[in-house]
Amino acid sequence: DLARGAGLVVLAVPLRRFRNLPLHTLADHTVIDVMNYWPPVDGILPEFEDNTRPSSVTVRDALPRTVRLVKTFNHLGYHEIENLARPVGAPDRIALAIAGDHPAALDTVAQLVDDLGFDPVSVGTLTHSEILQPGSIIFGAELTASALHVALTESLDRP
Repeated sequence: DLARGAGLVVLAVPLRRFRNLPLHTLADHTVIDVMNYWPPVDGILPEFEDNTRPSSVTVRDALPRTVRLVKTFNHLGYHEIENLARPVGAPDRIALAIAGDHPAALDTVAQLVDDLGFDPVSVGTLTHSEILQPGSIIFGAELTASALHVALTESLDRP
């Protein structure tokens, strides 16, 4: 029922449980995926073990085709999200990476990220969202937008 009247829906459950949600109710919504695959918490989930396929691609494929999925808010912990918000223009304002396949949904989520006190930095489509996942160069790193751009460039230069 919550999704029916919502402009944005945030998927924030243990990844092993997302398929237990009434996913059909998310049709025609912009949905933010904040989930990560954590085997110590989720157990081994074979569909997420393929490290050539970002978890958000698997999530997207489980959702109705009319869902506009955006991945963000997952490469920093929720305590950092709470404590690091800064006003626009603050020199120590931290960036949050965002990835998605729908430009309008990316714009909407980027505005939310900005409104919450972070600089949104697009990393591309959901197929590029592995950079937001555990073990990546930016995961857990508190980076300004310029430092995040540098880290993203460095990650592209690695074999």
